Amino acid sequence: MSATETNEVAATPATGGSAFPWVTATPSINPDATAKLVAALPEDTFQLIVREAYLYRAGELILKAMNEAKAQHENVSATRPPFLAFRRSGTKAAYQASLEATTADLSLYTKALQRNADAMKRLRKCAELHIEDWLRQNDATYYSGLISESLVADWHRCVARLDLELQDFIRAIGCARNSLVSPRLDADGNRYVSETSREAIIHAAKIGALLASDVAATNAIADERDRFLHGTAFESEFPRLPTFDFAQSMEAAADLPVSSIQQQFAAIMERCHELRSLGFPALLERVQQAEAQHTAVKESYLVGVWQALRDFSLAHYVDETDLNQVAQTTEQMFERGAFA
Repeated sequence: MSATETNEVAATPATGGSAFPWVTATPSINPDATAKLVAALPEDTFQLIVREAYLYRAGELILKAMNEAKAQHENVSATRPPFLAFRRSGTKAAYQASLEATTADLSLYTKALQRNADAMKRLRKCAELHIEDWLRQNDATYYSGLISESLVADWHRCVARLDLELQDFIRAIGCARNSLVSPRLDADGNRYVSETSREAIIHAAKIGALLASDVAATNAIADERDRFLHGTAFESEFPRLPTFDFAQSMEAAADLPVSSIQQQFAAIMERCHELRSLGFPALLERVQQAEAQHTAVKESYLVGVWQALRDFSLAHYVDETDLNQVAQTTEQMFERGAFA
């Protein structure tokens, strides 16, 4: 693990819901795009980014000094004189002085690194909204991710409606099945549906047709989402609803003997209950997994954008001779609550 990675991961606190996870990453955008992003940012946001880059470089130096202090502290601890030697006051005093000095140094650098990390966290939080707004307007990959989230939200609304329509369909089939208790007989004594039953079956078939149409529309949203994300960092296959269309078979069933209709209704009811109890929950679980993957990709992309901004700032705007001055000024701003 590099010193940079240690600074970011081990020594720096979590961002607590920040849009940009506090880790290092490969830049998501190239230098030209980064330069355009920097040029498009408001001046105060640009200053925050450059100031964070200064603190990041300072943090690397503080971390290096802290590790050296830690090693020195461990060396002093390892040279503790034997117990009997402690009877000589000079030996004991020299050891205690060295130990206290290295302990103080280590504590100093540890606290400095924590203050540095806290300041960077607040600087980043202040700049995020401006950066995300620029990405919405100018970055096709990030915009495609936002479109995906909007489409998935539409998908969830459709599925909620489908659940209600499936309940209506089940009730309509139940009513149609109950109406079969009063069949009409043909000349050969075969039992066929009455006119009342036929109307109930046709009504259930219409609800079934609406249900099938909305299932197709919901899957079309998933198709659109996949097409839109094709070739981007967010590309993945979104789950589909199982297709079913009972309307045509139900309309045809109206002309069958009652015994055949009853068997068909039983099969349809079994299928519907299976969808409600197993199919939809399993589908929603797969969707949650897809959404979690999308969020992970989005966060990785965003932190890559931030890494590009930091790299650009380190290369073009950070002057190491100004590190102390910028760090002191930032700490004063930090104490005044400028980054709260």
